[in-house]
Amino acid sequence: MDAKHLPKVRAPYLAGEPVKRTSAYIDINAWKAGMAERLEGYRWCSFAATVRGDSKARAGYAFMYGGGEWRVIRECHEQSMQEAMGEVLKARAAEKEECRAGRGASPFRSKADPRLEIPDKVGIGLGKRSERTAKRILELLVDGHMRPSALREAVGIKSPIHFSRYYLRPLMENGMIERTDPDSPKSPRQEYKLA
Repeated sequence: MDAKHLPKVRAPYLAGEPVKRTSAYIDINAWKAGMAERLEGYRWCSFAATVRGDSKARAGYAFMYGGGEWRVIRECHEQSMQEAMGEVLKARAAEKEECRAGRGASPFRSKADPRLEIPDKVGIGLGKRSERTAKRILELLVDGHMRPSALREAVGIKSPIHFSRYYLRPLMENGMIERTDPDSPKSPRQEYKLA
């Protein structure tokens, strides 16, 4: 169904900001997780599909925004995404400030040994954004072992398969982390620690 054929009637449950804000947050997930710098370039994002001209994706956005020209809908949705990104950046800045002020756990030093520092470059052949995520994983493990689900949540990655394939496995292969129970790699109690 093409967007121009949609009725210009808003369903009562779609009126207002909650659905638009939720859609904006969903569309910025790849940026938030550090997997994409530009939302249009992340091919699994519905917003990127609309930019490429996917009529079904455009029809969904047209329905959500009450119909109209794609150019206007795009501008409205981009504004919603920019607001969501601003909120994420503001939360990150507040978290960093808490760490600097000593109110939060420092992301850069170990509580057990304050002299221990994580290197700036992890050096396992990951892209710039992925390097930051890998470094964050190492920072989290400085204070002890953690379950993969807790690590994944802490770095903002939803997919266990993606997390294992692109982060845990390369870090283990490079001797930076290891399993707490190497004999049972699929154990539900499996945790990871620094090597």
